Amino acid sequence: MNRTKVHRGLIEIAELPLNSSVFDKYLMGRHELAFNFTSPVKLDLRVGDTIEYKGELMTINKEPDITINHLFGYSVSFQGHRHTLERFILKDEGSLVFDYTGQLDDFMFMFLESVNSVDSGWALWEIEPETELTTISFNKSDSLSALSDIAQAFGCEWQIIGKEISVVKSVGNATTLEFSYGKGNGLYSLSQLRNDQSKIVTRAYAVGGVNNLPAGYARKQLTLDGFIEDATAVELYGIREGVFEDENIFPNRTSTATAVSKINDKTYTLTDSTIDFDLNGQRIDGQEAYIVFKSGMLNGQQFKITQYNNATKTIRYEANEDSNGNLIPYSATVAEVGDSYTLIGIRMPSTYVDAAYASLGIKRAEYLNENKHPKVRYELDVDILHLKRLGVEPQEGDLIRLIDDRFNIDVEVRITSISYPGQYDPTQTDNLLTNDIKFKCELSNDIHYYRVQRIEKEIKAVKNISVSTSTALTEFNRVQSVALSQFKNMVFDPDGNASQVLIDALGAIFGADSQNFDLQGVVFNFNVEGGKVSATAGQLVHHAYSISLGNTWAIPAFESVALDPLKSYYLSAKCSTTSLTGEWVLSETPIGTNDEAGFYHFNLGVISSEINGERFASITKGYTLITGGQILTERLITQYLRLPYMTIGHQGENVQRFYYDLAQTKTAVAFGVVNGKPQLVWYDESGVEIWNASKQGIVYVTATPETITQVGMRMLTSIGTQDEEIDTAILHDQIILNAIRDSPNSAHIGNETIYFEYLAGANDNTTANAIYEGYHISADKTSSFIPNGMYVFTGISPNYDLILENPDTHEFTAHVYRIWQGKVLGNPIEIDFTLPV
Repeated sequence: MNRTKVHRGLIEIAELPLNSSVFDKYLMGRHELAFNFTSPVKLDLRVGDTIEYKGELMTINKEPDITINHLFGYSVSFQGHRHTLERFILKDEGSLVFDYTGQLDDFMFMFLESVNSVDSGWALWEIEPETELTTISFNKSDSLSALSDIAQAFGCEWQIIGKEISVVKSVGNATTLEFSYGKGNGLYSLSQLRNDQSKIVTRAYAVGGVNNLPAGYARKQLTLDGFIEDATAVELYGIREGVFEDENIFPNRTSTATAVSKINDKTYTLTDSTIDFDLNGQRIDGQEAYIVFKSGMLNGQQFKITQYNNATKTIRYEANEDSNGNLIPYSATVAEVGDSYTLIGIRMPSTYVDAAYASLGIKRAEYLNENKHPKVRYELDVDILHLKRLGVEPQEGDLIRLIDDRFNIDVEVRITSISYPGQYDPTQTDNLLTNDIKFKCELSNDIHYYRVQRIEKEIKAVKNISVSTSTALTEFNRVQSVALSQFKNMVFDPDGNASQVLIDALGAIFGADSQNFDLQGVVFNFNVEGGKVSATAGQLVHHAYSISLGNTWAIPAFESVALDPLKSYYLSAKCSTTSLTGEWVLSETPIGTNDEAGFYHFNLGVISSEINGERFASITKGYTLITGGQILTERLITQYLRLPYMTIGHQGENVQRFYYDLAQTKTAVAFGVVNGKPQLVWYDESGVEIWNASKQGIVYVTATPETITQVGMRMLTSIGTQDEEIDTAILHDQIILNAIRDSPNSAHIGNETIYFEYLAGANDNTTANAIYEGYHISADKTSSFIPNGMYVFTGISPNYDLILENPDTHEFTAHVYRIWQGKVLGNPIEIDFTLPV
């Protein structure tokens, strides 16, 4: 299958070459088919377009990258269903920020309810049974990241096939597959790579939480005495200390309510007949005691304990009250029999302390066992014929056996990712790959949970360029042009070495075609311990050079030998002209692009000698285009940046400032380390702080108070829904009934009702009071909103709002507003009417 069809809905819009694609699928991670190709014509590809690949629908979720020379170059990725979840925020009953407590099946019920509310068809395929109660905090989390949070909290992994989700202890299958080097053994090549994110621990300590510690406890956290270590690991790697920490492990008792009751609106009780000690006298000095609910309507909330009756095993607790006087529990939002709870601020009997120590000890042993050896990963190039002979296609999560005597390796290890060129032969029953390509696997027993973290570090394209200029900037440019003319006449070379003092041209391009490339997934460290340079594995995507196989070279991880601290080095990517593979090369002398037969050398830049014990890199890849008043470049490095209404780093300060004026004398906004602390400050035009935001929150320096204002209004007709269609004839007739001519050319609407408009202002309580903003029936912000309907604003007798007559048409125009739940919706409806003289 050499080409695949792209659809927009049911319409076919393009065909793409599969032999210019690479398929990647990671365990709990990326799942995509990425294309890099050229086309003689422009293609209409956009977000939302789809293809079907091996039975699964895949979608464009990011705009394609496009380069143009004599051909159109495209870099575009189609992603599997799992990436659809990145588009949706996890919600629980409308809340975006919430704590949730339950077993795994409770979490997945909530998760699916949220996702299916915006994208139907998601279902649970397999779930780990009989899990413990767990609490997770969600803060505007996208659903894919939330799924990883849920899986990790329960010590599970997730897998998505189509729209069916499994959350189990371990996904994939334990296979009988073995790979070793040599003919017929399935392995072309093997790389063993270190895991830079891991740490070797041969001696482990452990600490838990801070709650419910015994009287006179000498440490701030629950702490296991001493340490444990692995003698074999210590002999191999020496003493390497690490600390396991879990703040959720502390002396506690989680149980359920056997009875509940309400004494009054502010006082409630919970009885638990299984409580096995007297809470009285166990309060921790300086702390309140709380009951914390872990399920039910009060899930995730804590309430102050006011009294305990040991004879009846009854806890009395008080309701929480917010700044507006609202209470919780209230109405049906109360505790019920069977709700789970725990206690904090209570010293627990020794049995609970011992249980916490035991739990912490188990976790410490697991932590040591998982980290006592270096964590490595393996990259394999697998013989596709070997897979076809076996009739299998390994999947992420599968367990295989890896053997290589040269590395002294004989291990069972998980497949964490698979990668291969996207073309395949659909006529073959095994639906596998073609014989002349490589199937790549990455193996590791160190599992990572996928979370979406987009940090856009580079601007790749400017799609809409405004060429208009404001009046103020026009004057700014005029002044700068005068200064430029004077500079041209006066500039000189004080050293007398410049061949040309001033270059006067229409445009300039800096850079070489061979250096017009991007790096994907590559991270350099120019100061590795021992005087080395390293780079992670990744890809080099070239925008000017290509071979028959494509323009994207795979480059493995790299670590140099110890470099001479007194020497500087050239760094280039040595890329094959016959295959899409490459490697990093350091040299003391420059290497031209075509200096070595069979390879291109794409120069990245120069690495300095050690200066004060540190090397610096000057990157030369990319290009810079200067035309007239525009500079297009990849990165800009400067100590001070000045724009017409903005500066960064002025006078050495770590602040970005926006100004009211071109002269930059009146600061409007300052963002950065202002007056010695990180904050965002707004100023009025006289330089007085209006408000600032820092880690203390928002402080209104000049506050606008809340207000309640009388308004006169006349309801013309009621509405049952906020978007109900209105017959304008009814509005017209009601206006005629209530309109009164005041003079030959003016009128007003009478029969008003006096209502009250509440505005929260700008102050410390604005956020809490925002829910009350709108029109009320009385001068109390907590009173009911006015009835939903169509209104005109009338003014209040005798100061009515006058409506003037159009002298040409002799018509008056009234503006009618739709008001729903106290707030004006949309634009007013204009109703023209006439009145007798």
